[in-house]
Amino acid sequence: MISFAVPNTVVVLKFEFFIASRISYKSHRSFSKAIIRIALLAVALSIAVMIISDAIVIGFQNEIKEKICAFASHIVVGNMKSNFLYENDPVTVDKKFVSDIRKIPDVSNVQVFATKPGIIKSENSIEGVVLKGVDKNFNWDFFKHEYFEGQTISYNDSSSSDDIVISKTMAQLLNLKPGDGVIMYFIKDKIDARNFTVRGIYKTGVEEIDKVFILCDLKQIQELNSWKPNQVGGYEIFLKDFNKLDTVNSQVRLLTDISIDTKTVKQRYPQIFDWLGLLDANIRVILILMAVVATINMVTALLIMILERTRMIGVLKTLGSHNWALQKIFLINGTSLIGLGLAIGNAFGLGLLLIQKYFHLIKLPEESYYLSEVPVYFQWSHIILINAGAFLVCSMALLLPSILVSRIRPVKAIRFD
Repeated sequence: MISFAVPNTVVVLKFEFFIASRISYKSHRSFSKAIIRIALLAVALSIAVMIISDAIVIGFQNEIKEKICAFASHIVVGNMKSNFLYENDPVTVDKKFVSDIRKIPDVSNVQVFATKPGIIKSENSIEGVVLKGVDKNFNWDFFKHEYFEGQTISYNDSSSSDDIVISKTMAQLLNLKPGDGVIMYFIKDKIDARNFTVRGIYKTGVEEIDKVFILCDLKQIQELNSWKPNQVGGYEIFLKDFNKLDTVNSQVRLLTDISIDTKTVKQRYPQIFDWLGLLDANIRVILILMAVVATINMVTALLIMILERTRMIGVLKTLGSHNWALQKIFLINGTSLIGLGLAIGNAFGLGLLLIQKYFHLIKLPEESYYLSEVPVYFQWSHIILINAGAFLVCSMALLLPSILVSRIRPVKAIRFD
């Protein structure tokens, strides 16, 4: 221990911290200066890349999930024979079942629906579509927040409404705008033609939805299928937390009859969710690579720092310092360098993310990525874990080069230049 007196105070500093504070980042050789700066830059860039990658990937996954679930719901419940995406066998509305579903803590909303495939014809084009019938309890908030032109469906108590809401993609293909009339054809025992009026235009940005679905009054589907007023294609269940999807699906299954089936959004759109799952593997690879880069640079920097201070190590050993005390001097320097790199990297990474979040500078081709701009989501628990993990891995790696101190002999070290 080294101590010195200050008026009315005695400051006692540990030997290792005292020496480390005297040599920290100080070097008279341009080569070692450059190596240390490169190591600092590597740590800063590595942590910035980790944080940015994690925030963008999570943001991307959340945005896509929100878009799909807002339109298609998290869970659908219907007849086991049904094709939930295109055609439904009817189920009778069970108010007790709906009430029981609403009592599940993680459920935010339950609504009825029905679908019917058909062909839509305008003056310029013909397209195959799926008509999705919804009632007046349908939640339009997502569409108005994302993109919506015109008005929503106007419901009649006594008869079905001929209003439809089509996607922007379909409106462009068919050259339609709000107020235009179209004809749709449905094939049953014979071809059934019906006139509709475009009431509004929506856009989710998800091609699998925008190129297929048209929203209409649920009564239209009931009339087309000759169903009773209390018969629907199924129930759509919306959750508060996507991560509770499998848990809630199991709870819903326990409440259903043996002839009723449930399907999650992952089961209905497996190709999209498999793609989103691959992003998790990509982010793991990025995190590992960046951690390796930062670690290698820190190990190299510490080796240079030790070799540069070989004479000092020899002198201190001659004065009686043991190997572990000398190792700690360089470990303190190394970890402080890591801490500085992490601070710079966090400032740089979070700064760029905030700029993107509020100014949307980086755009994306929506037809390829379902989004028009790079999304950002701050998962603070992930940011803390990334920083803690990077600091721990780099610090542990520094133990290896610090062992070099024990191999330095005092006599040869004092002569070293």
